[in-house]
Amino acid sequence: MFPMRRRVKYKMHILERDVVLDWLRLIQSGGDVKGFFFRRNISDIIIYGAGALGLKLYEDIRETDINVHYFIDKSVRYVDDVVTVYTPACIKEVFTSECSIIVTSVFYFPEIYDYLREELHNDVEIFSIEDIIYDGIINMKNPKL
Repeated sequence: MFPMRRRVKYKMHILERDVVLDWLRLIQSGGDVKGFFFRRNISDIIIYGAGALGLKLYEDIRETDINVHYFIDKSVRYVDDVVTVYTPACIKEVFTSECSIIVTSVFYFPEIYDYLREELHNDVEIFSIEDIIYDGIINMKNPKL
């Protein structure tokens, strides 16, 4: 029997793997994640999570009109010379209301969503990376949506 901690970590990896596989399917089918932002007139975002999924999202939209203002991550790490990474404790001081927040931590999305709502007390749009990928898949199947 796996100890509880290992089971949680295993579930996290399974969820993240599923998102990565769906993202790969989207790309292989000729789709992308950019349409999600354009269909919603979102041009300014904050990426919550500077791990593999956050960096992949940044890479996919870096050459577009979508502005990544900064990353939020528990461990401040280097992304590139252009984008800053802040800790979650800084969100109140650095948040700009014109930005939508994209949470790339699949497993902890509910907790992060609640934390952001509690800290920001406003109508900020908060999306999961899953929302973006599945929107792309749906729009590949139904391009008129």
